[in-house]
Amino acid sequence: MKALIVCGGISREIEFSGGELLAGIIQRSGFEFSMPCAGKGHCGKCRVTASGELSAHSDIEKLMLTDAQLAQGMRLACMTKAFSDVTITLPEPETEKYILSSFDEKAVGSCDCAGEGFGIAADVGTTTVAAVLYDLKNKKILATSSRKNPQSAYGADVVSRVSKALEGKLGELQSGIIACLSDIITEMCSSAGVRCREVENAVITGNTAMLYLLCGESPSSLAAAPFRADDLFGRSVDASALSLPLAQNARVYLPRCVSAYVGADITCAMLACGFFEKEQAGSLLLADIGTNGEIALLKNGKTVCCSTAAGPAFEGAGIRFGMNANDGAIAAVRFLGGDLLSVVLGEKEACGICGSGLIDAISGMLCGEIIDETGFLLPCGHAFEDDIRELDGEDAFFLPRTGVAVTQRDIRAVQLAKSAICSGILSLFKYAASDAESTDTFFIAGGFGNSLNTASARRIGLIPEGLARKACAVGNAALSGALMLLGDTCLRKKCEDCADAAETLELSSYPFFGEAYIDNMMF
Repeated sequence: MKALIVCGGISREIEFSGGELLAGIIQRSGFEFSMPCAGKGHCGKCRVTASGELSAHSDIEKLMLTDAQLAQGMRLACMTKAFSDVTITLPEPETEKYILSSFDEKAVGSCDCAGEGFGIAADVGTTTVAAVLYDLKNKKILATSSRKNPQSAYGADVVSRVSKALEGKLGELQSGIIACLSDIITEMCSSAGVRCREVENAVITGNTAMLYLLCGESPSSLAAAPFRADDLFGRSVDASALSLPLAQNARVYLPRCVSAYVGADITCAMLACGFFEKEQAGSLLLADIGTNGEIALLKNGKTVCCSTAAGPAFEGAGIRFGMNANDGAIAAVRFLGGDLLSVVLGEKEACGICGSGLIDAISGMLCGEIIDETGFLLPCGHAFEDDIRELDGEDAFFLPRTGVAVTQRDIRAVQLAKSAICSGILSLFKYAASDAESTDTFFIAGGFGNSLNTASARRIGLIPEGLARKACAVGNAALSGALMLLGDTCLRKKCEDCADAAETLELSSYPFFGEAYIDNMMF
């Protein structure tokens, strides 16, 4: 049987066996497709239009899709099976112009151990992939590029993808990220007038699981207690082994990870933020706030790290109107003069809300007494009663003058995520006998952190009291660190030693974290 898959004017034909889920067919097509909940039917984000002999509408589809949408052929790909030739139309892919968060172009080390020529630095994030093409001789950035990680078709979080890999999808997960990196490399080289075969050096960083999947290694050691990775990387491999379009003799350096869930991205970010400088005598705190909340604290010359499962809410996944920071996304909300004002990216009407806008919106809802300290959406007793309406069987607050709503379920997702981050920070403080007052600088890394309003983050309890005034957004610090390693190979041994010396605090077995997590659920 054959499936014709259409996306953005491009068509591809995929063979399949009768009774296969549409999601599985789409995953093999190579088209960008997101399933934040990994096909569990929780998020409703895998909407497609399909025609042919299909399974009957599930109860979940009837709940999440309107009668009009069902009549138009809209289906949830994770819930729908095909029994004959089928045509599947995917949503238009989102533009990616807001993905590449800022990074420090001055981060490249002065030592030129890597020699002359061209190099690639890349950060494979759980949600996004960003890269730089660099002229090593002239110390000049020639091109940058970024896009969504195609592995999102297998789930928004690391745990979902590790599970899929162990279920036999490792090859697909590896080929997807290699194709993404190959496209990025080709695009950057083309725009800079550089031939791919002239690129002889590369540094690719990412969290531990992302590096496992990139290399096609079984992540079984990451999937069960005691969660001790059997490979922490910190080595170079041939580019040909990864099928990347680079010079024949090109080498790809994969930086050292700290532990199973504190990856090479944090090692690189710590490098970029000065954690490894000998003269560093103060106390530094680094938090990469994203799908996987990774946090590092330096005090008295010792580094302790932790990882906390924040979930994909801050990336817009699993949120009713959640989306990436693209045109049409509400990126900020301000509570002024008793009103809530939304700031929308681009020159489009609001069609969704990204992570920074969601944090602002909930902060504004607290200020307007639309939700109480437990997170309950209050139907009355405030000036926004007319903006609270039922949406798909649950209460929702529609941001004034927009068609974008924050649902009760969205609020609960943010409570879980913000408590995980805040409790992780407080646990590091407790373990290292530190606190916010003694912290000199609080680095917030990642694209979400780059646009985060720290006042809103403090208001909802995402970051502890006292840290907001010490916050410093450092953009894609992992990419900055990778760029430093590209230009200065002498730093690699130093990074490996520092990563090996860093201690990981296992929050699952740290009683204080559980207590703090419950307490910090409140606003």
